[in-house]
Amino acid sequence: MFKGEDDFIKGLKSNPDQTAIIDELFKNPDFQKIWQYLKNCRAVTIDLKISPNLKNAKAVPRFGQYTPLTKTLELNPAHPTHAANASELADTLIHELIHALWDVREDCGGELWPLPPGVVDWYHDPDAPDRDHRPDKASPEGPNKKHAEKHYGDGASDPDHEFLDENDKAQEFIVRIINKLLEKTAGDGPDYPLKGGPTLTHENLKKLQGVHRVTKNWQRIKSITWYPDNCWRRTSTPKGWIMRCTCAYARMIVKYENGSVQIDLIGKGDSAELNGDSLDIARLTGWETP
Repeated sequence: MFKGEDDFIKGLKSNPDQTAIIDELFKNPDFQKIWQYLKNCRAVTIDLKISPNLKNAKAVPRFGQYTPLTKTLELNPAHPTHAANASELADTLIHELIHALWDVREDCGGELWPLPPGVVDWYHDPDAPDRDHRPDKASPEGPNKKHAEKHYGDGASDPDHEFLDENDKAQEFIVRIINKLLEKTAGDGPDYPLKGGPTLTHENLKKLQGVHRVTKNWQRIKSITWYPDNCWRRTSTPKGWIMRCTCAYARMIVKYENGSVQIDLIGKGDSAELNGDSLDIARLTGWETP
């Protein structure tokens, strides 16, 4: 069960974009399975807290944290990254709830377990060489560090010194939920403004697994809008052109002859390339609107 649930949810909504994203998060079926599993577990009480000045032992500001000893889950909605991108706040909440789930599973039971197979944190990873000693970037080379580099990647709050503490399967699960939030909260045309954006988890998965590529048929496309315009650099090629994103991310809005619209979110350094009749896109995520 939860302690402080109502005040916690209210505290997550410190600006209009966070309100829209968090409201949609609590409608998401995958998220609801997580929330209800923990809320309905009578064997454990998790203390939910809003902590605007949350820092680690080295005084580095934290996005959030879960403390197994006290069963306390804390989030910092005021962190500049959360304030600038409401999706990051939802990402952090899901991340910390995954830690809580694994911490209380023995007490709450496996029935109605809400996580997909393979979603684990370091301390419950059956493939981690030494689960009791999570490496950081300064750790000596060895099986533990190699496993963290291959399946975990950069930490969110302190990427220069830490590895993330949840594996690639967990990151895929988080991104799947965030993608639905972006789609559900996007505004109308012509520019389809977003309430949030891709998160550090999107970027980390790109480093771990490579960029997601899709191909579109140029003959079916009626028009493309590049938004914002100053985030794109165009280069001509013998068979078309390359449009490269120069901002943290930007939107590519593709309108088809049949009236449908595809929204693609392109990360910094990635591109859309027209090569004859093929439009090849390296993107962080995307969706189609009716």
